[in-house]
Amino acid sequence: MKDFLSSVLDILTPEDVRVLAESEDELNRQGEFQRVFPSQSSSRYLRFFECPRYLNILLDQWDQKYWNDRTKCISYLTALCQKGIHVGTSDPAHTWSKCSYMSRTAAQRPGVLSPSRSR
Repeated sequence: MKDFLSSVLDILTPEDVRVLAESEDELNRQGEFQRVFPSQSSSRYLRFFECPRYLNILLDQWDQKYWNDRTKCISYLTALCQKGIHVGTSDPAHTWSKCSYMSRTAAQRPGVLSPSRSR
């Protein structure tokens, strides 16, 4: 599971990019409110969810990576959107497959299975 958590941001699908952009937009409009999830400390609460959901893990890992540099994450999302990734792509760099996941994790741990992308 830890390998999956650390690699969830390696391949962002069109849906991932849309969800992350929406999350950043919501964070930008928060006003006087404070977001509870995802947050810098939300990883410790994932174990209390009834079952792990991909989008919760994606948002949590995104926030862990970019919590202290929102400008960097906005720039990255903007670049992806300018390429049209958010509307769909056939680029294999933005498509999950057993082969793409295995090639990224094989060196770390032989025998790791492909993550389920079901939501």
